[in-house]
Amino acid sequence: MNRGMLFLFALTLSVCATGCGHEREQARTTKSKQLSSPRLLSACPDRHVDQAGWKETTSRDGRITLRVPPGYSESRPSSTEVWFLNGGSVGYRLASRDQRWQDSLLADSTAPTRGWCQEQIDGRSALIQFTYAARATGAGYYISQRMPLEADSELLISGLMRDTLRAGVLLAIARSVRINPR
Repeated sequence: MNRGMLFLFALTLSVCATGCGHEREQARTTKSKQLSSPRLLSACPDRHVDQAGWKETTSRDGRITLRVPPGYSESRPSSTEVWFLNGGSVGYRLASRDQRWQDSLLADSTAPTRGWCQEQIDGRSALIQFTYAARATGAGYYISQRMPLEADSELLISGLMRDTLRAGVLLAIARSVRINPR
């Protein structure tokens, strides 16, 4: 398993361990009742990031385009594409869409305290978790973004920035995502 895949696997597990725990509890307590209509989360923090010199890059599968800071490198071909940055990384993959999970998150009043926010990105409602944590992969800012593609699939973006002064780079990359037509 290459370094990028191992990192993204550990990152996904750590984000899910702290950010998705509400799902198991919610499922236990609401099995027989319908979820109330979902509410919107607030917008993500507005962090100014100088994007001079950033490059637009397209994923190997052509599915997305995003902007990354200069000096990035890409992972070798795998199921998860990773861009390595100065002090961090961002990766993406496609996954099956889970509407129940999304409804559960939006109905959870503690979601904002765990760093969840919501934004319109490329005309789609994106759920983003942006939070500082000292996890198994190390201390830093983490981002997890979910954007719907089709009725049954979504785009998952995960990232880490160890330099807390540059954490806003993760949000800037997440906001730059554009889904390319097939």
